Amino acid sequence: MTVEGNGGSQYRIHVSELPAEAQMRYWNDNQVRQMSGIEIARRDEEFRRRGEIADWNKEVALLRHRVLKAYLRFVAEAPPKMTMVYKKRFCELFNEGVFKELQDTRRKVKRVSYQTLDNWKKALDDADGDTFALATKFGKSKGKTMVSDAEAKLLRRFALLPNKMTMSRVIFKVRKAAREEGVPVSASDSTLRRWIEVFRMENYHLWTFAREGGKALNDKVLPYIKRERESIEVGDVLVADGHTLNFDILNPLTGRPMRMTLVLVYDMRSNMPVGWEIAPTENTQAIAMAMFRAIRAIGFVPRTFYLDNGKAFRGKFFTRVNNFSDTGLPGMFERLKPYGYVDTVFAWPYHGQSKTVERFFGVMHQFEQEVSSYRGNSIENKVARLHRNERFHSVLHERLTGGSSPHVTDVHRMLIEWFEEYANTPSGRSSGLKGRKPIDVFSESRQRVAEVDGFERRRVEDGELRFLMMAAEQRAIYRNGIRLFGRHYWHESLYGYESGVKKFVVRYDLMDTSRVWVFDGSGEKLLCEARDEAFAGAHAAARTLGTAEDQEHLAELIEQKQGIKQATVHMAKEFFRAEELLDGKALPPVKKPKKVAAEKSGTDDIPEELRIENIRLPD
Repeated sequence: MTVEGNGGSQYRIHVSELPAEAQMRYWNDNQVRQMSGIEIARRDEEFRRRGEIADWNKEVALLRHRVLKAYLRFVAEAPPKMTMVYKKRFCELFNEGVFKELQDTRRKVKRVSYQTLDNWKKALDDADGDTFALATKFGKSKGKTMVSDAEAKLLRRFALLPNKMTMSRVIFKVRKAAREEGVPVSASDSTLRRWIEVFRMENYHLWTFAREGGKALNDKVLPYIKRERESIEVGDVLVADGHTLNFDILNPLTGRPMRMTLVLVYDMRSNMPVGWEIAPTENTQAIAMAMFRAIRAIGFVPRTFYLDNGKAFRGKFFTRVNNFSDTGLPGMFERLKPYGYVDTVFAWPYHGQSKTVERFFGVMHQFEQEVSSYRGNSIENKVARLHRNERFHSVLHERLTGGSSPHVTDVHRMLIEWFEEYANTPSGRSSGLKGRKPIDVFSESRQRVAEVDGFERRRVEDGELRFLMMAAEQRAIYRNGIRLFGRHYWHESLYGYESGVKKFVVRYDLMDTSRVWVFDGSGEKLLCEARDEAFAGAHAAARTLGTAEDQEHLAELIEQKQGIKQATVHMAKEFFRAEELLDGKALPPVKKPKKVAAEKSGTDDIPEELRIENIRLPD
């Protein structure tokens, strides 16, 4: 390139010695010089290729060319057999920032090696001195794709399969299918992989639903609806859900350690846990106990229960109206409506965001990790002692804990302490409490609720609350009473009915299953309170193999049964006398059964002909 200096003198400089901005203006000028037809065609091809390179990449190429020219000049001054030493020395000086004239190049060219510089020289020579041959390989096809439509179709086919194949397997299947279908695949594995990544990024909704399903689409992609906590007060919405604890507890029924279930009731306004129960499984009895404790804790009947969509929460005890003969006995929620209860809401299936208690269970994992029998919250996060061949950790756990798991009562006590600590800890900004303590929000909101007209209507005493929370259903009467929970509940008032025919309404408290209350068929008149101790099982051989308590228990059952029998016989006598069927004659006395063996060991009561000395064998 010729440049005219002061005084009309002219001198030639290389384009690479110009500033980067000047070089770009020079190469983008279509009227730089007169060219032959071959030169024009070559120029057009160069401009087409440069048009595919981003501006930032063009700048990189120009700066690289400048470093390369300095490198070649430095090495050209090397004495014979010292070329390699000069190459390495240039790289050391450049990497240390010694060359002041190359300081501006360090924005894009930070460190070099002599191998890299030699490769740049070769690339420049192969491109007939085209500076932009030194551009990086990134960004050459910006805005375009190097994958054909046929290749893209195959990539989508295998990448979106629900099998969730890895990218390397997808590319393998694409190449195999291309060979079978005769589709040419010219792109490299890296190009195919980049195409998949771009497709995933731009079509993440389709990618997630096709590979992972609707729940993942909801959890990762779909927008969420934010609840305004300030629009409700304490007791307006109580959220109930079950959570399998990540540590072992001694089962009070079997004495063996197991992961039990925590049923938790959680106030949505204050993020406060207000009621809970621990049980081997998520059952109706545990749910009822947690709800009872929650209502007693807040001091009044809530307006809404927001429940999990599980089978136990949808039980008829809570929701459905049971039609008993002429009247309907509603579920627990229906019985709470006169006290201000409004409705029951069930969470969307497989939609964890709709239950705010799910986030609390995540926070409660801190508590679970502090329990000695902690197992881990997933298969990947199991504690070391549960892996195979971890003898050291097994012995260490045995010595630290004695190898035992906490009892249910101990876990209740630990939960109370941790809940108190949680309630007095300022919440995070994303919790909806704006950094305040849950206990403060709970107390202030509850005070506002107590000042509203009609609050007294929502208050209920413990005894009345227990009755309201009783389950009610129809049950038939059998010989040993009412069958329920795998047991028989008996009272003398239930004696005399034909077995399995007549039905009564039975109410029972899920928090105390030792007794039930039996009403007539309409459910209005109380007949009796039946207990499960009556006619309980007796020792199979109490008189010979049982203890004194077993023998005493058997004697009581026999005496009770004989008393019922005598009452029946007396009733029959009165009936016959009332009907004058006996004509004043007395009923014959009931003979006592003869004893099988004589009580005395002597021979005085043996007939003469049966004495052994008088027995004669026939001749």
